[in-house]
Amino acid sequence: ARKEEKEIAAKYNLVKLKRYELFMEA
Repeated sequence: ARKEEKEIAAKYNLVKLKRYELFMEA
């Protein structure tokens, strides 16, 4: 379960980072 939690957190951070980059470009 621990590994899955880390993978989900990593994906969430990646999405957040991409949305942040899009926001900065706009």
